[in-house]
Amino acid sequence: MDSQDIKKIRRCNAELQCQHDEIVADIEELRRGLLDAEDEVRRRRSRLEQAEKRAVRIKKDMARTKQILSQIEQAKATLALINRGELPGLDVPVRWEARARPMPRIGGMESLDTPRVVSEFKSKTQEWNRSAATQTLRLCLRTTMLKTRSTSTELSATL
Repeated sequence: MDSQDIKKIRRCNAELQCQHDEIVADIEELRRGLLDAEDEVRRRRSRLEQAEKRAVRIKKDMARTKQILSQIEQAKATLALINRGELPGLDVPVRWEARARPMPRIGGMESLDTPRVVSEFKSKTQEWNRSAATQTLRLCLRTTMLKTRSTSTELSATL
């Protein structure tokens, strides 16, 4: 082996070293690109999971609000029956007339069967029934809470 052969081998080794450095640089660039792509996949997967959780939460909230709405509508129907003088569930009309025996007029007092006394009895009874149904509905609504994002909103209804 002469000096020419040694120079050729050194030149070949230098070329191989350059090729190796270029390939290593390409590998590092591809590896960084792959890691970035994996990070992007993780971010997208995380966003997808968050969106799915939000969708499930909203679906549950929709079911709760639908249930509350049906309870409110049912309470309104019950109140309408009570206001018409019918008790809910019995399908029998209830008469609101007072069936008290007439009392004699003593010292300026009126008897119980006068129209004013009957209407007062009817209005007080309806008012009591309406307030009892409204209080029951308010209790139901207070126990049902809707959570939207980071705050919770309490529903209340007045009939």
